[in-house]
Amino acid sequence: MSPNLNKNEQKALKNLVKKNKEIIVRKADKNSTLCILDKSTYIKEGLRQLENELYYEEINQSRIANTTKLIHDLIEKWQRNDQIDKITYKFLLQNLFNKKIGKFFLLPKIHKIPPEILLEIENNPAKIIEYGFLGRPILSLCVTWQILNPPIFFGEDVVLYCNASVAQHCCTNTATWMKDFDIIVHHGASIDTSKYIQQQRSDGFSLIITKFNEDDINHQYTCLYEFLSYSEVLKLNPDFMRYEPNKEEIKTNFTMSDNFIVADVLFEMIYPSPECYFVVNGEVTATNVTKSEETRIRLFYKMKLHLIREIKKNKCIDSINVAIHCTVGGDDMVVKENTTIYCQDTTTSYFSNIESTEKKTSLPIILASILILCIAVVISVIIWRKKENICKAKPLNIEGNTNDCAFYVA
Repeated sequence: MSPNLNKNEQKALKNLVKKNKEIIVRKADKNSTLCILDKSTYIKEGLRQLENELYYEEINQSRIANTTKLIHDLIEKWQRNDQIDKITYKFLLQNLFNKKIGKFFLLPKIHKIPPEILLEIENNPAKIIEYGFLGRPILSLCVTWQILNPPIFFGEDVVLYCNASVAQHCCTNTATWMKDFDIIVHHGASIDTSKYIQQQRSDGFSLIITKFNEDDINHQYTCLYEFLSYSEVLKLNPDFMRYEPNKEEIKTNFTMSDNFIVADVLFEMIYPSPECYFVVNGEVTATNVTKSEETRIRLFYKMKLHLIREIKKNKCIDSINVAIHCTVGGDDMVVKENTTIYCQDTTTSYFSNIESTEKKTSLPIILASILILCIAVVISVIIWRKKENICKAKPLNIEGNTNDCAFYVA
């Protein structure tokens, strides 16, 4: 959203606010219309709303600690009763105990003013003191940023949203974004337009980090607007971050023998650690899983899992369809599509990717080698017999010296 005041008008407005302490400047509730209010009228409307005991209660001290505990207990109850999933549970608990007292302010509801009164005010602005105004109450903290639409998937775009609605003049100007101590976006200008993009909204600003990768994590991001700022480290979090491997980064090998399905799954890179299981004939089955290998590659894992599941004979009459699924941070991922295994086979092996190609090509190579060996033996026998016949016809050397065929003479 572009400002509806030019630079000179913005400068004049700032000077007016600094010099005249008896006015309040706010944007209108339903649009970006600029409203200049008498401070006493503004305070009068605020007190009118706060004194309404139906909605507000005056207290002597903050109840943040007690309220936070009540919210925490309620979230725990929802989780125990399976009313919310794991992702929602973790998201609701995030920064729950870091709350502060909010700031109360009003946005003028100029669209609610009756036309006849609005006409009088336009003809005589002093009338606003007589009639007052309706204000939309807003309770907000300082400028903050948060992740929009978690979870974060590595390789995709990530949006950090900076809520600046608490600012007095939000949001006629653009914000500044910093990564650690480096400015990455300043007043809409990005140091790298292929990596960082800022979008302006009516109540704040969004920073789009394109193709989110390992170099974007574990850094402090700061949103600055006017004299307000908020900084937080974007940490690696298994509850809100995912790296799902592609097909080339997964290798599977599973067999069936003696009524047991056995599988080995190798992930070249994955995050967080997955929970894998067999799906037999479309039904999820209890699966015994062990980690045979696990190493950390920077932020992600490289691991090999060993899965085993017993299949009862009455469940495998002719054939069964077997697939391997994994849960990665609450998201289901198909690791191996349905494969048919015939029950009458003692052992049926299935290999993926390179392993499958090697198995298919090994038999022709062995047969070709045997054929070449047989041909070599036949040729050797023919040469040996031919040489034997020649030597039988050749006489012995009279000088007593043996020749090449001497061993054939009786």
